[in-house]
Amino acid sequence: MFLYKEDFNKFLNALTETVNYVKTDLMPDFDFDAYNHDQENENGAEVSASVVEEEEGNIDDWKM
Repeated sequence: MFLYKEDFNKFLNALTETVNYVKTDLMPDFDFDAYNHDQENENGAEVSASVVEEEEGNIDDWKM
């Protein structure tokens, strides 16, 4: 998918409307909040986003 920077807000609004439609009209009884959790390590302890970013490396590392 390719998005022009000037269309980001329009795309975000359309995506948000779509997700809200699915949550409220198509799946109103599903508990989406059950999936709101931070990443956990092997011991079940929460891992902060900064630690995850450090482990994954810089997003620009793949560029040559």
